[in-house]
Amino acid sequence: MSRSRALAVMAIGEKYQQLLTKNRHMFEWYAKRCNADFIVFDNPLDRDFKHNILIQKVLLPSKLKDYELVCAMDLDIIISAQADDIFLKNQDLSGVSGVLDSRESEKYRLTSIRLWKKKPDEKLEAFSEYFSKLNLEYHPELQGSINAGVWVFRPKAIAVIFEESYYSEKYNRLIERRKALIEQGIAVAEYDEAIIAYESQTRGLFQPLSESFNTQIVYTLFGTDLYHHIAGLKRTFTRKLFHHLFRNTAYGERFSREAYKHDPLYIDTIDRLLNEVNILHFAGGYHIPEKYFDPARYKN
Repeated sequence: MSRSRALAVMAIGEKYQQLLTKNRHMFEWYAKRCNADFIVFDNPLDRDFKHNILIQKVLLPSKLKDYELVCAMDLDIIISAQADDIFLKNQDLSGVSGVLDSRESEKYRLTSIRLWKKKPDEKLEAFSEYFSKLNLEYHPELQGSINAGVWVFRPKAIAVIFEESYYSEKYNRLIERRKALIEQGIAVAEYDEAIIAYESQTRGLFQPLSESFNTQIVYTLFGTDLYHHIAGLKRTFTRKLFHHLFRNTAYGERFSREAYKHDPLYIDTIDRLLNEVNILHFAGGYHIPEKYFDPARYKN
């Protein structure tokens, strides 16, 4: 018998189990607020591991076919204590809803320069180039790349499509293409999001989700004036240490997080955002201060 709503998370491995232990109360509170079942997957969805755990996210619809609507969330998020019901915003959803990457926005451009080391005059990658880079053919229904830290789906509409895609030869070739790009020094995210976006959009089964339900903190840190404060923190360290850490992007990014994760302005920024948006996403390993794991935040 079909059930109505589910909130689903994947917590596979010790790292993610520990994170879920910290914020399980938050997910349970939000599921109750939305009149949804809370479901945790703590074992691989594909035990044969045709693809890695991150890619197995696309198998969630096939595991939740008894539900009318499902919201899947990553664990590195904080939900506002005043968050709206995400299901109410998607009652007429045909297939999938996710937040489109705002590739044409100023915050995206600044983040590309300040964090991803793009040159100021360098043309940013259009979403059509994102798909073609992965050897996925252009289609007029394509709307853009997405972040799948929070996404909503109607299992009955997409379960078979996504499962067949997961096991298809097309996405086997995509793996090899991604490896080749990485070997060339070209950054390419895991392709679970590419599968979700491409297979839903090319079938007319995608609707954009409000960014309020998946606000990535990285764009506030690097795409707004807050960046100048972060840059100031970097300058408090010796020239030698700065030189050692910031010649390498990966080191620089990690050091940046260490520099401000206990800074009062960082905490104030999180507080402000949680008063403005529904869900704040710390994608990229950005630090979630311990105060946000306090169950007292979700008493209502």
